[in-house]
Amino acid sequence: MALVSVLIALAITTPALPAPSDCLWNAAGERQRQAWLSQYNTDPAGLLKTTLAADLTASLAAACKVPGDKVRNLLVARTMENGAEAFWDRDMQNSGALGRSWEGLSEAHRVQLRRWAATAIVDGNGEESELDGLPAFAKGAGLTDPNGPGMRHLMGYMLGRGYRELAS
Repeated sequence: MALVSVLIALAITTPALPAPSDCLWNAAGERQRQAWLSQYNTDPAGLLKTTLAADLTASLAAACKVPGDKVRNLLVARTMENGAEAFWDRDMQNSGALGRSWEGLSEAHRVQLRRWAATAIVDGNGEESELDGLPAFAKGAGLTDPNGPGMRHLMGYMLGRGYRELAS
């Protein structure tokens, strides 16, 4: 029982470390973050094909204690999530809606969407059978036109958040 009390006390008093994607995003620097966000805004599919220079990957991996093979995917995921949130805030005038909608999904739907995101980030092709949660996510985020510009940002957020949750 004493051990449990000590563990609980440590959990309460130990500051949480930033998630790997948070550390990588911050360590990359403003200039690099803006370049990735610019690419997201102009060519999100191209962002999925982005490669990172070996020296950048190594320095970020070391700074954030993240395996080198995860650095690129976590940064692509974070870029897509942040770019989609910025679009939603600016153009949809619905700040925070994507996060609220994601949190409002059932765990079963989030699991499906995470699996879709994992395959899409790695090879650029998500499995369509894993998109059962998409209608609920779109409705919760306030997307009214599935053919409008908001859809690609909804998918970008889903891709980024889903992968980041799996890999972090």
